[in-house]
Amino acid sequence: MYKRKLKALDYYQHENFTLNDDLQFRNLLVWLENKKIRHYKIEDRTKFNDVTSSEWPETLTKYLKDLGCHVTNSDTPTILDWLLGLAVRLDYEDNADAYKDLTSENLAALKIDKPKIKSDNPLDNLDCRYLNHALKYHSKPNKK
Repeated sequence: MYKRKLKALDYYQHENFTLNDDLQFRNLLVWLENKKIRHYKIEDRTKFNDVTSSEWPETLTKYLKDLGCHVTNSDTPTILDWLLGLAVRLDYEDNADAYKDLTSENLAALKIDKPKIKSDNPLDNLDCRYLNHALKYHSKPNKK
C-alpha cells in the first residue's frame, strides 16, 4: 500500500521498509518532515528528530495535531498513509511545473521501444523452470 508512495517520494529505503519496526517507522516520519513536509522550522525539529527519546510518542501526537491529522498514535498504518498522502501532495505542489505537461500520450512517447525479436529456435521458448527441475531430478545418483 505504501511502497508505491515511498518510491514516488524517492525514499532511500522504499524497498526494505517495514511497518513492524518502530525505529524504521520513526526514521521515516523524520525523513518525511525533513525532506517533504517541512511543517516545522529546522530549529524546531530537534525533539521530533530524536527518535530514541522516551518522549517521542508525545512529540508525534503534537506533530500530528499541528498538521491537522486526527488519527491516533496507536494506528500506525493510518498515520503513515495520511502522512505519505500529504507528502505526495506537497511534493507535487513543489514540482507542479515539471508535471503539468505530462499526459498518458507523453509518457508513452517517453518509453523506449524495444525491438521485438521472434526467434525460429524452439529452445528459446522453453520454460526453464521445468528444465531446471528435470535436470536436478535426473542428476541425483540412483540408490541401489
